[in-house]
Amino acid sequence: MLSFIGILLLATIASVIVGMIWYAPFAFGPLWSRLSGKTMEEGGNAKSMIFGILIRILATLGLFIFVIATRAMPLVVASVIWLTVIVPGYLTAMLYEKMSWKLALVHSGYDLISLLAGALVLMFI
Repeated sequence: MLSFIGILLLATIASVIVGMIWYAPFAFGPLWSRLSGKTMEEGGNAKSMIFGILIRILATLGLFIFVIATRAMPLVVASVIWLTVIVPGYLTAMLYEKMSWKLALVHSGYDLISLLAGALVLMFI
């Protein structure tokens, strides 16, 4: 049986792998680049990756805490977090920051799949 830290790291690694695939040149990377006005290199530098990993650790920790607190299925908790916290954040960005709905879909889609990947790890550990 893995420790709490081991489970947290494994779920975080699953989320990071999803991000690497999601924003890769063969997936949504070129669309993200076009919609955000940034180059692929600007999105994938070492500083942003380190902060991205720290953010994923925090998101995974939140998922883990909510799963324990509610005793609900991890996939249900991940979906509820996405629908009630993540999606409203992107809707707010669309409203006040004029983020395009396409860019919001790219990012929120990644957030959903990333949370579900972490939830799958929590289900099988």
